[in-house]
Amino acid sequence: MDLKSLNQIFNKKFFRIPDYQRGYSWEKRHLEDFWNDIKNIRNGRIHYMGLLTVEKISDEDINNLEKWEEDRWLIDKGFKGYYLIDGQQRLTTSIILIQLILEQFENNDNEYINKTKITTIKDDFLYQEFKNYKSYIFGYEKDDPSNEFFKTHILKQKSLTADKFPEKTLYTSNLKFARNFFKDKLDNLSQEDISEIFRKLTSSLKYNYYEIDNELDVFVTFETMNNRGKDLTNLELLKNRLIYLTTLLDNENESDKKKLRNDINEVWKTVYEYLGKNEKNPLNDDVFLKNHWIVYFRYNRKTAKAYEKFLLDEYFTTKNTLEKNTRYNINFNKIKKYITSISDSIKAWYYLYNIETSDFNRNIKRYIKKLKRLNFGAFRPLIMAVLVKKMNENNGESNLVEQKDIQELLKQSERFVFLIFNLSNRPSNTKDSYFYRLAHKFYLKKRDMTDLIKNVKDKTEGWFDINLFKTYIEDLFNKRNGFYSWKSLNYFLFEYELYLHSKTKEDMEINWEQIKERKKDESIEHILPQTIQGVGYWENLYSNFTKEERKILTHSLGNLTLISNKKNASLKNRPFPEKKKRNKGKAKYKSYRFGTISERNLLDYKDWRANEILNRGLKLLNFLEKRWHVDLGDNSEKKEILQLDFLRV
Repeated sequence: MDLKSLNQIFNKKFFRIPDYQRGYSWEKRHLEDFWNDIKNIRNGRIHYMGLLTVEKISDEDINNLEKWEEDRWLIDKGFKGYYLIDGQQRLTTSIILIQLILEQFENNDNEYINKTKITTIKDDFLYQEFKNYKSYIFGYEKDDPSNEFFKTHILKQKSLTADKFPEKTLYTSNLKFARNFFKDKLDNLSQEDISEIFRKLTSSLKYNYYEIDNELDVFVTFETMNNRGKDLTNLELLKNRLIYLTTLLDNENESDKKKLRNDINEVWKTVYEYLGKNEKNPLNDDVFLKNHWIVYFRYNRKTAKAYEKFLLDEYFTTKNTLEKNTRYNINFNKIKKYITSISDSIKAWYYLYNIETSDFNRNIKRYIKKLKRLNFGAFRPLIMAVLVKKMNENNGESNLVEQKDIQELLKQSERFVFLIFNLSNRPSNTKDSYFYRLAHKFYLKKRDMTDLIKNVKDKTEGWFDINLFKTYIEDLFNKRNGFYSWKSLNYFLFEYELYLHSKTKEDMEINWEQIKERKKDESIEHILPQTIQGVGYWENLYSNFTKEERKILTHSLGNLTLISNKKNASLKNRPFPEKKKRNKGKAKYKSYRFGTISERNLLDYKDWRANEILNRGLKLLNFLEKRWHVDLGDNSEKKEILQLDFLRV
């Protein structure tokens, strides 16, 4: 086994990450492992880092391909170029760390690290200069957006072409995180300790260095490899597979195959740009791929991970590309059509989770946000397909999708999710296959918007069952804490808050993000406290009720309100008049007067008795009926839902 250190590996060599490779995917846990590997090496020992697989870049490619123009002079200096097939995560991490170590020393006007000149380290690992041009020793291929980010944000070099590429992708966000991670580590070390880190990194970490020489083996090798600690995603594997298949298209000329390969790269750039566009909420690539598969191909769930097996084992295969008369005959046009659909769909997918950045109207944005709060149910593929069609109108596609129809579809979809899953408490996969197939038919133009809206509405009417809702709530009171344990309580009370806001135009003192970040007891207040012992006001008011009746009253819907500013701990079990009075000066707690609209509405009540809990509960159920267009019965039936039929009114 030929074990080599970085000092040996980077001896007169330069490396490029090829276009079919994934970008930088390491997360915090991988960085921690890498850092600990270095820190834990004892003096005189080495640490084995696994296989490092490369493919030599032919001199002919370097001399003839435009993308190598800036690097040809390195060949004249005796350098050899290599594609990095396996090990890019480890080498990328190493270069990030070397760059940061150099910055630590340069900031203190040092010229040497462990008796090695800093300029020599730059020449060996980072870049070499020639007539005011820089050739990078390690990096991505020229047109990869990670290449510009790596040069400008990681190596801190200037680039005239940086503005031509998206700055934020899923991969560039990972690069930025890694840089910040190691900078924090080094900032806490002395220069002596940093010098030791550099020595271990470049001399004590050993790789099994392996060079492959068969060009076609590269694609197969890539698919079968697992980089340390992070498996390849299906989206990453699919990109490699599609590029590989372009090399097998015998009926196409080399120019067309090259163009298709470039198109695949451009599409995947766009995909990873949008997946990582919102740095605070990056999107999962395989979740996107699965949902696109549902839209583009006919859905089935006969096997686990059916989409993965279909795309990689049944459809985009070598056999389907090389042989004729197979079930799925893969050709140039099929690959082109598929990647075009991927490119269109990723933008729509991004808007599902970041609709506020789109140009859609206010009502579409409003209902997509509602569906997002409910986790969309089975409607993500269907909505993505509709948004794709709407956005493609600008490209001349016919069969216009009206925004008012999109609004109605979203409204009916939200109603289905709330009534079927959150009131009827049916299984979370109820009718998902039906809606998935509907998404595919709409994408193929076999259904129009009128059909979609009617189908969703009909399925809601057919599957909502008021008796299931009653049974569900009864079980919550028998086994848990009644309405306080209702999985949709936060959503329902926030919808009520939005309703009050639309009627009163008062200021909203809470938003969904705040609710999402908090624990339930920091967002929901029991007006009648869960514990009343020792509080004379509550003990006197509820002395005629049994312990079990008090528990039901406490957790009934009318006794629960949305609160702002994490005030639950300060309100605790205070008497109701105290909870609503105006605080003076620096009070220890904030009253209902300075809270949500729901809290402020409580100021109208003089006391908080059982009848107030019942009446407010009825008011909330009346709101539910109007908001979701459903009949819960008369007041006596609603009283049963609230579990307050023991009250005599």
